[in-house]
Amino acid sequence: MFEAFRGEVTHRIDAKGRVSVPADFRRLVEAGDTRREADKPASLTIVYGDPKRCCLVGLTLSKTSQIDRLIDRVPPGDSRRGHLRFVFQNRSTMINLDPSGRLALSSPMRKKASLDGEALFVGAGDSFEIWDPGTYASHVEAFEAQLANLATATDAMALLDEPR
Repeated sequence: MFEAFRGEVTHRIDAKGRVSVPADFRRLVEAGDTRREADKPASLTIVYGDPKRCCLVGLTLSKTSQIDRLIDRVPPGDSRRGHLRFVFQNRSTMINLDPSGRLALSSPMRKKASLDGEALFVGAGDSFEIWDPGTYASHVEAFEAQLANLATATDAMALLDEPR
């Protein structure tokens, strides 16, 4: 059974850039860290290189490995490979959670997502996002307007493909 990152949780960021990962998210991060030793904090990858996103993306190590394998399948010289390497490998970092379940966000990461004081964790299925709460509220407002304009659907459930 696929377990997904779900929901929205806001946590304070301390003066050192540390923020607690929501407990449900932390459980999935731990499950996705196949290298973790018993009684040791889990690790995850934070991606901050996508120029079109104004948030950070959290990935389990197993998801990071899957993405790395997909990047390796893109032929050398293909422009997509360079873009993917930049976003997912150059502009990302592996972070170890501390024993309290916090992660430390570097200054470039906080700058990328305009994080100052609070971080909103948003579940996104096989990943999660870390947003500035105000920026996320604007994003949600714009997304809800787009969703309302979809002529083919009366509600979000109608957007799902029926199993065949």
